[in-house]
Amino acid sequence: MYWENAPDTGTTLVSQAMSRKRYFDIKKYLHFNDNTAIDSDRYYKVRPIYILLNEALQQFGVFAEHLSIDERMVRYFGRHGCKMYMKGKPVKFGYKLWILSSFDGYPFHIIPYQGAQKENGSENSSSRLDKAMKSKKEKKTLSQTVVENLLSVVETPAKHKIYMDNFFTSYDLLVSLRDKRFFATGTVRENRMAKCPLKSSKILGKMNRGTSDRKFDTKNEIAAVRWNAIELCH
Repeated sequence: MYWENAPDTGTTLVSQAMSRKRYFDIKKYLHFNDNTAIDSDRYYKVRPIYILLNEALQQFGVFAEHLSIDERMVRYFGRHGCKMYMKGKPVKFGYKLWILSSFDGYPFHIIPYQGAQKENGSENSSSRLDKAMKSKKEKKTLSQTVVENLLSVVETPAKHKIYMDNFFTSYDLLVSLRDKRFFATGTVRENRMAKCPLKSSKILGKMNRGTSDRKFDTKNEIAAVRWNAIELCH
């Protein structure tokens, strides 16, 4: 399309800068890693790009006080072992990325999710994630491991506040982050609240909207709140 002669479809900015043949020659022979030494890392061929990207994103440090942890989808419809289907997402097919970002969307740390994890010997955040997920001694959930790996680039935890949704949040994670001096908050699924003795969902759901119940763990300094909004929230 860029090299079409028709003025309404061609793009002179591209065609004048590079010929179509040169573009496809570069695309054919462009590599970012040694294809003769491919390991079990499913992102091996583009791993150097992620390493350089994270280095560039972190060149001024993690300067935002309020940090968000979430997943993002990169649209892709081709064939690849890391392609995922995410029901209910605007982008349903593609690659999943774990991202640590500022409150206004600036990314500080990006880890591509490999699906069924395989141990990788390369020294990068993804390989540490893979190893932690395979280790039986760690006894950590995927979400907890992801969060701790994303936050590994934060040098001064006490200066930051972390926000997550219920995919990541759990009592064990909040205890771990508190031990590291992070301040964190997030919605949480009912089965991840370590049997916190809050009023049951059935009882609270019958009360007036805005009614809440709360408990505080004095040992680990963790507050739990359940309130009746449009739906019950934790």
